[in-house]
Amino acid sequence: MAMTGSTPYSSMSNHIKERVTMIKVTVENFYSNFMAEEHLARGGLFRRNMQGMYMQ
Repeated sequence: MAMTGSTPYSSMSNHIKERVTMIKVTVENFYSNFMAEEHLARGGLFRRNMQGMYMQ
């Protein structure tokens, strides 16, 4: 599909553009928070495993 001098978003209304941006930011924040929590959880698991090894 060839575009002639217009961006794919030029035919969208401002309302749709704002909604798309809001959804994109929401999804990015969700995954960012998820990865941060996962990292903390794995770090805690690692520390508990290491402490368990030294307690034996």
